[in-house]
Amino acid sequence: MTVDLDTGYDTSPIVAPDGAFTIGGGAVVKYDGLGGIQAPMSNFGQTGSEDAIKGLFQLPSFNLGNAIDVLGQALSQLPLEALKLLGQLVPDWLEEDILDIGTAVSKILGALNPSKIPLTLEGFTAWLTNTFNTVSTELRQIFEIVAGWVVTPITAAVQGFKDWWAHLTGQTQHLNETGGYDAGQLIGEVAKDAVEGLVDLGNNVAGAFKGFFDKWFGVTTGTGTAAEVITTVEAIKDAVINGWTVHTVTSNETNWAVPPHTLCNGIVVGGGQKGDNGTNGGSAVGKIGGLDGSFLAQPIDLTGITNLDFQVGTQGNKSYIRVANTTTPHTGTVLLASPDHGSEGGIPGEFGYAPTTSAPGRGGNGGGMGTGRDIAQQGESTAVAAGGAPGGNNGTWGTPGQPGGSVSAGATTKCGGAGGGGGGGAVQSLNVGGNGGDGGYPGGGGGAGGNCNGAPNQVGVGGAGAVGVIWVFYK
Repeated sequence: MTVDLDTGYDTSPIVAPDGAFTIGGGAVVKYDGLGGIQAPMSNFGQTGSEDAIKGLFQLPSFNLGNAIDVLGQALSQLPLEALKLLGQLVPDWLEEDILDIGTAVSKILGALNPSKIPLTLEGFTAWLTNTFNTVSTELRQIFEIVAGWVVTPITAAVQGFKDWWAHLTGQTQHLNETGGYDAGQLIGEVAKDAVEGLVDLGNNVAGAFKGFFDKWFGVTTGTGTAAEVITTVEAIKDAVINGWTVHTVTSNETNWAVPPHTLCNGIVVGGGQKGDNGTNGGSAVGKIGGLDGSFLAQPIDLTGITNLDFQVGTQGNKSYIRVANTTTPHTGTVLLASPDHGSEGGIPGEFGYAPTTSAPGRGGNGGGMGTGRDIAQQGESTAVAAGGAPGGNNGTWGTPGQPGGSVSAGATTKCGGAGGGGGGGAVQSLNVGGNGGDGGYPGGGGGAGGNCNGAPNQVGVGGAGAVGVIWVFYK
């Protein structure tokens, strides 16, 4: 106990247990300075219960549903000066507008917009499912519609946008990249009879195209289409070389009418030979590639002859130009025949036939087996076609030769195809040899197959010889 000597009052702090005190109503004792009690004092003119005092600072229980209301009740118990201090945290707080506690509390609570308060996990999940996913899908579908994709709208709003976009693009689809209208799109949009003379012009152009086609091919079946015009132009381009008209024959033809002319030359290329198959005896000597179909150009005297018969050489056969026999095709008098296979061939000159690099190429030989074996050979190249690459081996069996290069029958300079490459021989017993490459068109010889040391069906198969061709030049 501590006593104030001037006043005589006990100044020791009194600690009351919770629930057992009354503020302002406790007994305060005055001492006489000699250790005696002078006078007890009952109170200081005020009393307060525990519940009343705790009610000043204790809040009722709250949850997510009533938290804002409870906060409002608590704020309402604070003085206006304290609320103004809190108001400094409110972005649009103007102190001159805050005249009382109610206004201040409303302003503070208004800043706590529920849209600014983070959602619970369940609320956020529901927002993703019901709102965000739908909106994001709608936006994605709109972008896909603009990009030209096929879209099945998920909402009426997207369907409306799709219909609007289709209408808009339907109005602008014929604009060119500079924003102008493509005049070619007027066709089908403007009636022909709406333009003076357009119908007659179209009929005249179509009639001219029909005559162009019919005259060139000697028929009356032309219709004047663009496709017929293209076909005719291509035929002229192929047929007219340095003043000569060229008739190209790629398959057998009978009773070809001889046109009026003063000069005529024929070129014949026979069908190339097939390459030899490899052997299964394990021989080191490679088999032989097929011979080419040869090439011969020569003038033809067609005096008194009205029709010709053309027989194009297939694999291993010659090509012929004959006088037509209307009773039995390919039996008339021979006017020109391709030379024997592998012949040098040639082109006639003032003093005889000059050798030519226009002849087709021979096929390459196949590969052998064992020590000192023959290596597969490349096919023979021509002036404009590369010979087929030879086969080899992968350490076990032979690999195939490649086909020889081909030449278009419509090429300006007439030339034969290259020979196919020979197939590689097997390395180990009971493994296959490589096949030979096919000869290039026209007239190229096939490459030989590679050898093996196994069953007969394991040898490399020789490449096929290419069919021949015939050209007739006249003017």
